Amino acid sequence: MAVKRQADSAAGETPVVSAAATTTPTEPALTPAVRITTRRDGFRRCGVAHAAAPVDYPAGAWSPAELDTLRSEPELVVELVDGD
Repeated sequence: MAVKRQADSAAGETPVVSAAATTTPTEPALTPAVRITTRRDGFRRCGVAHAAAPVDYPAGAWSPAELDTLRSEPELVVELVDGD
């Protein structure tokens, strides 16, 4: 939390909360909706046994780190899809 300090002659220094500290943090951006297919049925990555048939996952189903792992895995085909 950002705290700005302001001098107070009677009590020393009194903390004053700045406007930046009182705003609500923005929601993290969701990862996109994806379609995942594996080249080898049952191949496991990120705690999931992936299927040879395409499976759609909604936006936010994977963390950014998991999505990076999935996209860099040669056994998987990861496609961005419209999340609507």
